[in-house]
Amino acid sequence: MLTCISCRELNDIFKIRVSRNKKCCKCDRLRNWPDEKFFMVYAPEDENTPGFANIEERLLDKSEYSFEKCGKCGQETGHLTSEKALYLPEVLLVQFPRMKYDKRTNEPRRIRAPVFLQSEIELPPGLLSDTVKIEGCARYELFGIVFHTPDETDIQLGHYTCAVMGPDNKWAHQDDMRTDTYESLDDILEGFIDNQGGMKPGHNDRVYWAVYHRVPLERPLDLGSG
Repeated sequence: MLTCISCRELNDIFKIRVSRNKKCCKCDRLRNWPDEKFFMVYAPEDENTPGFANIEERLLDKSEYSFEKCGKCGQETGHLTSEKALYLPEVLLVQFPRMKYDKRTNEPRRIRAPVFLQSEIELPPGLLSDTVKIEGCARYELFGIVFHTPDETDIQLGHYTCAVMGPDNKWAHQDDMRTDTYESLDDILEGFIDNQGGMKPGHNDRVYWAVYHRVPLERPLDLGSG
């Protein structure tokens, strides 16, 4: 019984519940159905473009256009599909894929686009349902990052490291058994000169996961219907 309760609470901590809405562009017939996610995906394609223009707008899918049969019109019409958040998690996970398959060669290719992470994000009201808006501002603070350094000969392999923000707002980067501390997140992402005058490489092109927690931390936790 304790195991079941723990799993349910973990689901509520990480799960994002959304409503997917599909609207006919001709008759305005609207259909909606619930959906769930454990993380959001943001895959920048252009290496000359920063990893985010506005990460808040990327966290939930934008409207998608499709052409399909409408049950009310009785014919093929244009439809718009969009999402709104019904329930926001305490911990928000954002994944930045670092590999894609080339359509011409069917070979894996590394995505080298840098990711300039914001230390704090606020979800736009347009992405939230009325029930979420009642709960107040949907703000999240970055406190953890997972990096992936690809293998020199095989990009499907590689090495993972992580960085975590401490209670003093300083950051620690963990690489196997080695721990390096930094004054700020920028020191890790953009490179840092150590005490010996050596330049440590930046990590903004290796960001694989970003971990945010909802703020303020002092508020009561809302872990779903349980």
